[in-house]
Amino acid sequence: MRVKFLQLLFILLSAPQAFCQEFTDLIVTKENDSIFCKITLVNEYNIFYQYNPKKKVISSASIARSAVLFFKSSDTSVSVMNEQIYVEPPEKIKSPFIDEGGLIYSEDYSKPPVYGNGLIDMYAFIESNTRVYPADERALGGRTYAVLFALTIDSLGTLQNVHLQEPVSSTYSGYEAQKLESELKRILYQMTPWVPAMIGEKPTASLVYLPLKFYLEASQINLLPSQYTFTVISRD
Repeated sequence: MRVKFLQLLFILLSAPQAFCQEFTDLIVTKENDSIFCKITLVNEYNIFYQYNPKKKVISSASIARSAVLFFKSSDTSVSVMNEQIYVEPPEKIKSPFIDEGGLIYSEDYSKPPVYGNGLIDMYAFIESNTRVYPADERALGGRTYAVLFALTIDSLGTLQNVHLQEPVSSTYSGYEAQKLESELKRILYQMTPWVPAMIGEKPTASLVYLPLKFYLEASQINLLPSQYTFTVISRD
């Protein structure tokens, strides 16, 4: 009888630690998945957390910072670095192109072409003018996608050509992806004029690449930072 009493006492004492843990912290991934959990540690590269998927067993896991869009922790003792971590460009592939300001352009240009006042105006134009239909959102919602366009801009700042370099349909082969690619191409052709690229003090024609990283929500396209999403190594 004493043994049973001790076993019951042990279960009661250990239960709050195992089953009454609060999982009120939140991690939102770049795939738009939400993880309700208890964050235990955050460093420059990973977020470590606990969760109870079956409401009985507490599991431990971690996720790379590069895969996280947003997170919040209720525990002030957790080392949390919520600022954006600078992402180094890939070291394995040396590229003669510069990736900044929303464009990938040759280092031959003293200045790249610019639309409006730069990245903010470019993203605002795309988000406010791209048509997203309910069927598109049903098919493509809940995930993050990336697409790469090649833009040819003449020395007067006129957009001459838009070429789909790396399509959404390379990762999703549905009809809606191809339709969205055509819609984005239509919008890009409306983005003119540009301030032309410069070599020294002379305006020049240019070929630049526009990476777009996005997700669909609330019947619109939402653009995310796209730096280093693609690495261009030649103009082929």
